[in-house]
Amino acid sequence: RCSRSSCDVATMDPSTGLSVEDTAFAMKMLQDYCHLGIHDSNSPQAPFIKRAMSEGIDLNNKAFIHTGKGEWDEALDCYKKSLEIKLAAWGDTSVHICITRSGLAESYLGRFHKHLRLDDLENAYQEACTMLSVAKELRSDEQIRIATEILGKILVASKSHGLSISKDNRKCGHCGKSQSKLSHCGGCNSIAYYCSPSCQKGDWPRHKRFCKANRAKKAE
Repeated sequence: RCSRSSCDVATMDPSTGLSVEDTAFAMKMLQDYCHLGIHDSNSPQAPFIKRAMSEGIDLNNKAFIHTGKGEWDEALDCYKKSLEIKLAAWGDTSVHICITRSGLAESYLGRFHKHLRLDDLENAYQEACTMLSVAKELRSDEQIRIATEILGKILVASKSHGLSISKDNRKCGHCGKSQSKLSHCGGCNSIAYYCSPSCQKGDWPRHKRFCKANRAKKAE
């Protein structure tokens, strides 16, 4: 199943005028809105939540359409604006933030394929790593899966063009810390970097599927 940001065609819900996925997304946010009790107009977060539920969703939907057309600059602009609105509403740790960061990562990667600019590849990596850290904190298997798949795409793109992520932008694949000395996975030689053996061991349940698949591909 493709992620929201990578589908080429959005199936529209005639009752809302939005894609089916964005309609479901909007309903989920409405549930969160009610669950949090942000129906009180005097609540400090009320205006931010309302804006995220309207303008934030609209921007995400527009970005989604731009990605389907390969309009990466426009998609990135919409995703960045949506992310700013959502951060004000929900903070860093939210599945809503994961969804928008996945769109950013995919769009940076799409623009990299178009212009072959290393900074786009590194920005895609940064967004995917941040998304993965948040997904792990939320214990969202779905968002962890999507982030892992995006990181896999970044690895393929970097290797196919003989590129590597600069040391300054590398992060530990488990704890998310940026350090000057990080070691990559020796099994698949991927962009899965770690600051210690314990972090590599802790990330193995997530990384093993990609690692084994990559090693099998090399053996062919």
